[in-house]
Formats: sequence, C-alpha cells, structure tokens
Amino acid sequence: MSWLPNRYRAPERWEYQVEAAEAEVRQRELDARIERAAEGIAPLTEQVEAEQARVEELGALLDERRRLLGQLTRLSLEVRDADTQLRRAERALERERARAAEPDVQGERQRRGRTVKLLVDPDAFEVFSADARRRYRWTGWALRDLILAEVDGIAAGDLIGLPESRRRHSPGEGDPAPRQRALRAFIDEDRWPEFVTLARRSGLTVGRYLGQLVEAAAHEIGWRAST
Repeated sequence: MSWLPNRYRAPERWEYQVEAAEAEVRQRELDARIERAAEGIAPLTEQVEAEQARVEELGALLDERRRLLGQLTRLSLEVRDADTQLRRAERALERERARAAEPDVQGERQRRGRTVKLLVDPDAFEVFSADARRRYRWTGWALRDLILAEVDGIAAGDLIGLPESRRRHSPGEGDPAPRQRALRAFIDEDRWPEFVTLARRSGLTVGRYLGQLVEAAAHEIGWRAST
C-alpha cells in the first residue's frame, strides 16, 4: 500500500508480526500434518510386518507340502518296487514248486518215461506245448495228464467216443493236418498198456490217438484247424 500516505500506513513491525504469525500458523499446520503422517506410519508398519509374517508362514507351508509330496512319491515308488519283487518271488516259487512236482528227467528217464510217436497237427502241438510251458510244466508231463484223464474217463463212463468226435467244430474250421513227431511221455509203466489197449479198441494207432488228445486240448485253449 505504498500509495497511501505515511500516516495511514501500518508500521513495519506490524508487518513483521503478521508474517511471523503466518509462519507460525504454517509451522503448526506442517507439524500437525507430520504428526498425522507419523500416526499413520505405525499401523502401516504393523500391517506390513503382519503380512510379511503371513508370507513367510505360507512359504514354509509350501516347502513342507513339497517335501511331503516328494516323500509320498518316493514311498509310492518303493511300494511299486516291493510289489514287483514280491511278484517275481511268487513266480520263482511257483516254478520251484512245479519243478518239484515234475519227474527227475535225468535220473528217471529210462524208468518212468517212454518215447512215443504222435500223429498230430503241428500248430495244435505248438499251442499245447506253449500252454504247458506257460504253466511251468514239461510237455511230456502234460501229455501224461491227458493220457491218464482219457483212460480213467473212458473206464468210468464219463467219456464216450474219440477225442476228435467230442470237440465242437467251429464254422468254417478245416481238418487237422497230422504230422509225426516224437515226444517223451512221463507215464507210469503200469498205466501205459491201458492206453495202448484203448487205442487199439478204438481203431486208431497209438500215435494218432495221442494226436487227437493233443488237438482236443489245444482246441480248448483257442487252436482251430486251418482250412
């Protein structure tokens, strides 16, 4: 207000006082803002620390979960390996039991076994032999079972006719093509004459009767004569 006459002007000390008062007001406002800001820092700090603790706890839980999952995977593999070993041991035990039930081929070959000549379809014989091996049995021992079952079944009246006539022929199935082959049959000497007599009474040779037995057994497990 320099245009006012001097007598109407405010003294300079008043201006200083006004500026000082305004500065004090600004300082108080700034202090109040700082105080309010400081008051908001503590809750935020607590919130950040709480969130950080939760994050760390979550990280620890995830690490523990990964550890447990890894342990479960290892246990599952161990169980699978143990199961595999158990099955192998069971199969080995089955083989040992089957061998124990078989005749001593080297020691009793001449006393308990005899070489026989079969007239049998080659494919039927392969199916029959493969099934015997699958059951851990000698083919000659499986043939012995067929012979004894046939002799006992005919004697008891449970079986009638020839093996060829007893099996059902599939539509379009051809006739067997017998070929001769030799095989050692582990049949007791006192039972073999019974089968020879049975074959002669049926009008077949011993070899062809044996062949029909093998073909009938192979037919039951899927073999069919080719056309």
